[in-house]
Amino acid sequence: MCNSKGTKLLHVEGQAMLGWLKSKRSNSGMFTQMLRLPDDRYALEVESMIKDSHDASCAQILVAYRNLVPIIEVSIEDKIIGGIEDNIILSEKQLLNYRENEIAYHRVHWFIFASLLIRLEKLAKSNQEILESGIRIWFKLVVSAPKLKMILPDSVIWDDLEKSWFLLNRTDNQMIGDAINHTAPKVFSSHKQFRDLSREINQIHMPSMSFFEGNKQ
Repeated sequence: MCNSKGTKLLHVEGQAMLGWLKSKRSNSGMFTQMLRLPDDRYALEVESMIKDSHDASCAQILVAYRNLVPIIEVSIEDKIIGGIEDNIILSEKQLLNYRENEIAYHRVHWFIFASLLIRLEKLAKSNQEILESGIRIWFKLVVSAPKLKMILPDSVIWDDLEKSWFLLNRTDNQMIGDAINHTAPKVFSSHKQFRDLSREINQIHMPSMSFFEGNKQ
């Protein structure tokens, strides 16, 4: 059961997400429809989504992404899903069951956004324009990391285990560095363009392994 502070924060979290959805004139199946777009158009749609998002929304996506990657890895290895596209389609169908459950509804939306990013990572491996789009997307995401200090302590969307990936007793610069080094996919964070952006904010990047280095899709 949510306390008053948690309920208020849930409302703020939800408004951040719903603001973007309304701006895109969202409709049933919009994420599944994105999968039918040409790869470059898909990347532009994802970039538009992130570009129009507030820092609080970007921080939520960081949490969803960090938690979703190991789940997707196991799901693909165990042949529960065929690929990340299956997860996007199945997750969007789940939304219909969660209309009356605000917490679950928001969680699934953030996980869908994270799934879109995992697919973008896959596409970036063979497309320079998508790679550059992903660099811009991920730089915006990592600089939102300090917002987690405000969001996570009283968040009712994420449980304690899901929150534990992020150290909140860090300075803002340290949190951005953590996001670069431990959350951003290597395919983006190891690129010169991303390194140059990182230097501008005095960040040292030591990117971790990309999810797709060990997963062929």
